[in-house]
Amino acid sequence: MTQRQIGFIGLGRMGQPMARRLIEAGYGVAAYDIREDAVVAARASGAAAAAGITDAVRHADVIITMLPDGPAVERAAYGEGGVVAAAHAGQTLLEMTSSHPTVTRRLAADLGTRGVGVLDAPVSGGVRGAEQGSLCVMVGGPAALLESERALLECFGRIVHVGDAPGDGDVAKTINNLMSATTIWSAVEAVALAAGRASRPSGCSRP
Repeated sequence: MTQRQIGFIGLGRMGQPMARRLIEAGYGVAAYDIREDAVVAARASGAAAAAGITDAVRHADVIITMLPDGPAVERAAYGEGGVVAAAHAGQTLLEMTSSHPTVTRRLAADLGTRGVGVLDAPVSGGVRGAEQGSLCVMVGGPAALLESERALLECFGRIVHVGDAPGDGDVAKTINNLMSATTIWSAVEAVALAAGRASRPSGCSRP
């Protein structure tokens, strides 16, 4: 079987170990980041160093974007030499940034006219999960496209199909973040209440 080629864009704290897991699984990875030191680190792990987004995308079967936020996705997609200009029919984009659904939906629509399939697949589990392949991958997009990329996505962890449209993954990730934040805030409030209670006299006196 011919080795599948991945264009991996975004080599930060999450992207670097994720790209490494793909290399270890036998995929060919062309890696790009605006930080040269990040590209050097990926090359040391076995990736090919891409000179830019176009170079990363040109020969890829699958394009992965793992960027800081939605505006970064827009710059990578629509900037000069970006993903939208470089992508071609038959490719798949896995947009794995914790982005905004409107950004993802626009990108999916624009790439769809070029014959490029899009899944959004933000993750939860942090850097350790990325290193260990134990992330929760929240996928939005057509079930058939997910099945075609399931083996690749399973390199990163457990897959949860949260909806049939690109952008549904971003919505699920936002809900996940809200629930996590609520739990943390409740715990902080409980600790503060307990600390305040402990500092007060009990009201009991010894006989």
